[in-house]
Amino acid sequence: MAQGTARPNLPASIALNTGALPIRLAPLERELTSAANQTTQVPPALDLNIGSSSPSTLDFARAELDLRTAQALEPRTAPARGPEAPRESPLARFVREQNLRLSGVVLGPTSVAIFQGKDGFIVLPVGRTLPGSDVLLKSLSAKEALLVQGSESLTLSIEKP
Repeated sequence: MAQGTARPNLPASIALNTGALPIRLAPLERELTSAANQTTQVPPALDLNIGSSSPSTLDFARAELDLRTAQALEPRTAPARGPEAPRESPLARFVREQNLRLSGVVLGPTSVAIFQGKDGFIVLPVGRTLPGSDVLLKSLSAKEALLVQGSESLTLSIEKP
């Protein structure tokens, strides 16, 4: 353009970072007619080979999915128990029934254990039996007492409140 000539009407400047551009495109005639005349059929994503007699990987995948679905839908049972706990010994049963706990210890030439039970406190020297039973206080240390009944033994540890 030569100097001094008038500029044709141009739209105002447009910033490209403000969103959509003000351009409208009309569809082409061939695009309109081909879409109306054709029914597009999308090919399947997997080739199923329905008529095939040999097992395919799809069959294996379906079987795996069926198995996992069946496992997920099965009612859950209680976990199998391991071997049953050994039966409680008569000595352990006596201690449990009497609610017997080692509360204190006095060590010396004649060591003494202080037990707390359901009937109160029992002070028992080493070598003696608990009153009303044949449970013997065999040995005593600063933190443990060894009780014996026949061939069975049980160690009680001192309990700190």
